[in-house]
Amino acid sequence: MSSRADPAPGVLPPPGRQPSAVPAAAPAGAFLALVLLGVGVVALRDTAVALQWLHGTPWIDAVIDRIDGMSFAWWVIPAGVTALAVGAVLVISAVRPPRKTALAVKAKSSVWISPWELAGVSTFAANSVPGVFDASTAATRRKLAVSARVADAKTVDAKTAEIDAAVRSAIQFLADPPKITVHIAGDRTS
Repeated sequence: MSSRADPAPGVLPPPGRQPSAVPAAAPAGAFLALVLLGVGVVALRDTAVALQWLHGTPWIDAVIDRIDGMSFAWWVIPAGVTALAVGAVLVISAVRPPRKTALAVKAKSSVWISPWELAGVSTFAANSVPGVFDASTAATRRKLAVSARVADAKTVDAKTAEIDAAVRSAIQFLADPPKITVHIAGDRTS
């Protein structure tokens, strides 16, 4: 017998989280982690010197003695302002939510599709329209831009409507479909 209660029939689990990009602060966090790792190695070396396991002088003491003898210099103010600005950018990037990378699909569970995959679905739908001999799609989470070449330039308006309908039909599985724009590039004979 399991300790977990079986879900009631017809009750769905809560939806999963939407896929998102790596937070903007991740590269800076990785760099700062490496810097702190280096500081830790220096501290371990200085500890070994202080315990007389290694010969030499502690590096941290030398740096503190060097800084202690300094007087005011003009470059300290711009350096401080720059450090403040970099710190503010890092804090803002750390608290900003990561950007979303996928679109929700109408389903009883959490199913997502990336804009890149959605572009493939849209391109296939546009290429399946009779008279279209080449199509491509640029996709974001908010917009699909379909570019197509048609065999007959006289039917551009009709083909635009047919391509739009085919793409809308192909992406009807999305919970919130993006805006679709169709551009006819020209004909084969030109």
